[in-house]
Amino acid sequence: MSGGAEMERVSERSEMIVMDPAVSSAAAVAADIRRRMPEAEGALLHRLLYIVQGMHLVWEHRPAFDEDLEAWPQGPVVACLWHAEAGGAAPRPWEQLPESVHNVVTRVLCHQRDNGCTMLVEDIPGPDPWHRVTGGGRNAARQPISKRCLFEFFSIEHPQTAEIRAAVAAELAASGRGDRPFVPDPPGALEALVEKYLPGETL
Repeated sequence: MSGGAEMERVSERSEMIVMDPAVSSAAAVAADIRRRMPEAEGALLHRLLYIVQGMHLVWEHRPAFDEDLEAWPQGPVVACLWHAEAGGAAPRPWEQLPESVHNVVTRVLCHQRDNGCTMLVEDIPGPDPWHRVTGGGRNAARQPISKRCLFEFFSIEHPQTAEIRAAVAAELAASGRGDRPFVPDPPGALEALVEKYLPGETL
């Protein structure tokens, strides 16, 4: 399926999703990221928040935090958090995150350490929300980045997921378990699926 067709399918699906209230806050997620990756500050911290929000929307159908993201020249930014800390507010003390947010943060930070968080976005076909609202980065004027836009982008399947889906479906049908759902990319699972169903290929 082409990137355009996939985006259209995801957009239609997003219309049917009713998002529950956020399970945490941007400040709490930032505190957890800082605790686990002390070097994550400034634009990097906010890009990690952007990716956590997008992935949590897709996996949980609800936001990790309610605060809005904006498209700034340096990248996506949780504006209220940036302004508060730039104005002298102390970072929020660490607290235990809800399990769903903790799992997403773990996935994002592991990928950041291994490959850089940019790869989490570049592996998905099509422009990410920051590039979409800024015209490819040419006009970054603190435009809002909607949760719907994040959901639609991060819902697009990894290029290898369709192949894995077909292989899993064939395997389940052959074993008489064809009615079992296929979850394409729970935290940390895609690498194992590629190794099992697409030997010789890499992410």
